[in-house]
Amino acid sequence: MKKLGIFFLVTLLLLSITGCSNNSTKGNNNEKTGKLVCSKTETDEDGYTTDTTITTTYKNNKLLTIKQESLQKMDATYIDFVYGLGSLVMKAFENINGMSVSYEKVGSDSIKTVFDVNYEKLDYDALEEVSKDLNTDEDSGDDPTQAITNFKKDLTLDEFREMYNDANGYTCK
Repeated sequence: MKKLGIFFLVTLLLLSITGCSNNSTKGNNNEKTGKLVCSKTETDEDGYTTDTTITTTYKNNKLLTIKQESLQKMDATYIDFVYGLGSLVMKAFENINGMSVSYEKVGSDSIKTVFDVNYEKLDYDALEEVSKDLNTDEDSGDDPTQAITNFKKDLTLDEFREMYNDANGYTCK
């Protein structure tokens, strides 16, 4: 069960990950736009992997969108249980404006999670409310919504880099 909590913690933390970036200057007003793609593979104590890719777009150092995709491999014996619990958590995010989620089984031993966040449309109040509702186990010490409650309007690429960088094991291009 602790692995399930860690999975959700990792998934939600990954919503706010960054690293290196590609950028370009567009237009006559020297606006810098760009995209960064960061990836990481984690292996749990049982040897199962979680592959994560985060694609972020920005303009003039302001984050515009994040798309985080994770593929978690696990013992096929537990996939239905983990999928059932995870589906309940993901359902909480379905009605938040500016965010879309996808959660699906892939084969008999993997679950794919996709979060798409549009910062300009994101309903921060609804997101905060959902994160409070999900954070009910104060004794566990795990806060699966910590990264989400760290979201703020006008989050910059530099702030992302300060919170999450290559030292956290991500490779960015």
